[in-house]
Amino acid sequence: MSTQRLSRTLTAAILCSAVTLGSCATTPTETGSNQSVAECPRTGTDADLTTTPGWITHLAAHPEDTALVIIPDAATPDGPDTVRKNADTPLDVASAAKIIHLLAYADSVADGTLRPDTQVAVSDWEAFYLPLDGGAHAAALERLGIQTREMAPGVAVASDPDATVALDDLVSAMIIESDNAAADWLAEELGPGALTAAAEGAGWSNPRIPDYLGSMLAILDPEVAGDPTAASRRYREDAEWAADILHRTPVGYAVQRDILRGTATATAGDLAAVYTALATGGGGPAGDVARRHLEHTDPEGYTAIGHKGGSLPGVLADAMEIRREDGTAAVAVLITNEVPEEGNADMLRSFAWQDLMLRAVDSDGTLDQLTCGE
Repeated sequence: MSTQRLSRTLTAAILCSAVTLGSCATTPTETGSNQSVAECPRTGTDADLTTTPGWITHLAAHPEDTALVIIPDAATPDGPDTVRKNADTPLDVASAAKIIHLLAYADSVADGTLRPDTQVAVSDWEAFYLPLDGGAHAAALERLGIQTREMAPGVAVASDPDATVALDDLVSAMIIESDNAAADWLAEELGPGALTAAAEGAGWSNPRIPDYLGSMLAILDPEVAGDPTAASRRYREDAEWAADILHRTPVGYAVQRDILRGTATATAGDLAAVYTALATGGGGPAGDVARRHLEHTDPEGYTAIGHKGGSLPGVLADAMEIRREDGTAAVAVLITNEVPEEGNADMLRSFAWQDLMLRAVDSDGTLDQLTCGE
């Protein structure tokens, strides 16, 4: 395994699922940090999550609430260098679960059920839009060249009620900007059976299909927390209630964290299975569709990196399939359900966890740190 120092750049996907975390940065993260990871992490200390060593410390300090899978060689996922920590424990993964929606879309395109060029009414898409997404929807509309009217900073909707968008572009918004409304529209279009079958076909057993709109409505009206599907339907059908709820103030970070527990869950092993199949060219035509959407960046020094992450109060998750220029591939999954409120915005802007994931698949020293004392 190569131990070369990483000096590549990965443009990070937006992780805009959290309400209190503000807009998500799109600034590339540099993987060539000079920070040392030579010492074994001290689990009793506060970790600086804007640094790679800080993430190593954090993972060591929270073994029950974090999970990690590092597969340096995706061709041999159970090889001697593979690291699996808490990989079979279900944890919250926020928007990282949107890989399920992408797999279902890819299957439907491959079998001819859906056509990528089908035009979707933006008004139908925006029926699922709750303007508490860190600016994800507004950013998607801007990238797609859809004329908008701004309702507030970072809050925008299409100005033309008859505007349409290609289905494939809607799916790109779900992955690139992490648009919640796109995911929920797609789930409604395909149905839960198709999403479950797609996930299970890719190696993810018993997937839980999230309802992002219904779950997020609960931080404005905690009384609807018990039935996200009913809350989503009411928001789309009861204009008076929807108008009222949009004038409410979200509950605080700690309460959001409690309310949103269980919104979207997975094990690191589930995610690793999916991304290993993708990394090694699996899935046939459907796999090609999924990789095309996931691999939307042009990372220096790699053939491709495909990933989908997510964040919510207390939660950060990311999963990657990494294809190197020498023809080998790797997989990395990181989940933590113990993200502190203090310093959260700085953490998200740093993308230091991605630096750790990229280092880990190429560095024996980083792997030694992640397994220190074991």
